[in-house]
Amino acid sequence: VEETIRSILDGEHSWLVVRARDISRELDERDLLAQATSQLRATLEATADGILVLDCKGTIVNMNRRFAALWSIPEDLLAQAVDAEVFAFMADRFADPDGFRARFEAISALPEEETADLLDLADGRVLEQKTQPHYLEERIIGRVFTYTDLTEQKRSERQLRKQKQEFRSLVEGAPDNIIRYAADCKAVYVNQMMARTAGIKSTDLIGKKPSARNFRFIGDRKRYLEVLRRVIDSGLQEELEVDIVPSSGDILTHHVRFVAERDGDGGITGALAFGRDITERKKAELEQRVAAIAFESQEAIAITDADQVILKANRAFSRITGYSAEEAVAKANRTGYGLSAGIITGDRERGFALAQQIDSGIVHVNDQTFADEPQMPFGGVKDSGFGRFGGQAVVDEFTELRWVTVRSGGHPFPF
Repeated sequence: VEETIRSILDGEHSWLVVRARDISRELDERDLLAQATSQLRATLEATADGILVLDCKGTIVNMNRRFAALWSIPEDLLAQAVDAEVFAFMADRFADPDGFRARFEAISALPEEETADLLDLADGRVLEQKTQPHYLEERIIGRVFTYTDLTEQKRSERQLRKQKQEFRSLVEGAPDNIIRYAADCKAVYVNQMMARTAGIKSTDLIGKKPSARNFRFIGDRKRYLEVLRRVIDSGLQEELEVDIVPSSGDILTHHVRFVAERDGDGGITGALAFGRDITERKKAELEQRVAAIAFESQEAIAITDADQVILKANRAFSRITGYSAEEAVAKANRTGYGLSAGIITGDRERGFALAQQIDSGIVHVNDQTFADEPQMPFGGVKDSGFGRFGGQAVVDEFTELRWVTVRSGGHPFPF
């Protein structure tokens, strides 16, 4: 009970007026209000976001500690409780304070709208600002601002974009055929070299598994898919030789290396398949095996050019015909041509010594005569062509080294 006592004077008499009022219900409502206020404060402080609450006049009604921390607002400034100073401090956190003020005013002019902005602070941090009207029942009584620190998220996104660009630049310039697969064995990336080799658009393979009809250029799709699945399941690297049949109909042999891809935590996210055309190498290996078998034969075997000049001869040929290796070299040197020659022998040192005796621009020991590499000087001697091609040799062949000087002004000659 709340009591109120008043004294009243009436001439010679004095009166006391006592008023008593039951305030039990009012106290209960105050307790409930205090409890609700405490719960609201606890909720504000528990959130990971910064919260700022303004009334319809733009006056600060409430804020949490996270808001002050995100904006680095000093305690003494908060203690002053001067709203204009707080807003000025916030604006000064930007390289363009006027731009922040203009946006703040534009939001205030839209009391019923919800807004979202990314704020780039001068110190490099990125804050997400979301606002919405503050309702009391159905009446707008202000606006709530929510601030989330997205600095690390945006930095990670930029790093990811950079890594993706670096990956794309690397694989698009690579001479290999490259396909990137997700964990479900579906292609998520195909480089241009692979598309050209297969004679198909890269977009026709995206989202498809090697078992799909679009991958029909792979000779043994079943085996290819089995190896791919094993790599994704185990994380171990595997290799495979597979026939590639492009739209041209040619059969190519590719060496494919499968490598598992992992995320930052080491989990397998898919696999990369690197393919390289080894068709010519396989043909050369086959020819070399055939030649090796033939030249180990007990029958006399010699290989000549169109002018019947001996290019290669086995031991049986020397034994049966009486021609020694040196005599075979001399016979080969009697021709007017000298582009390329080959020597098949089990003694590599002996073969190298004979190679230096043959008048030919190119000599291959234990290899076919048409073997060539683009960086090597290709050319013959005698009547076999003119000059050298390949690598630095072609530059030297078609250029001359000269010395040219230019002097500004006259030269002080002694006469």
